[in-house]
Amino acid sequence: MGKAAHSFSEPAQPIASHGGGSKLSAGLERIAQKAQVSPRERFTALAHRLTEDFLKETFLRMNPHGAPGIDRVSMNAYGQQLDAKVADLVARMK
Repeated sequence: MGKAAHSFSEPAQPIASHGGGSKLSAGLERIAQKAQVSPRERFTALAHRLTEDFLKETFLRMNPHGAPGIDRVSMNAYGQQLDAKVADLVARMK
């Protein structure tokens, strides 16, 4: 509320670093490594790892010139009031 919209002029960056300095939490990094080693592994109950900070970081790393999502909302449109939208999304996942 009352916060400026994010600018999406920066190029997209990879999310997972695998040692390259990403801000992925240690838990998510371990999950990513396990998924690479065991591609048939099933992961359940991961929603608790999708924090507001993680979701905002992920959003800001997306390709700003990509196509809208299945809901037809563009990245620029979703970025308006991003903090409030992410907080709502996290609340709905609980």
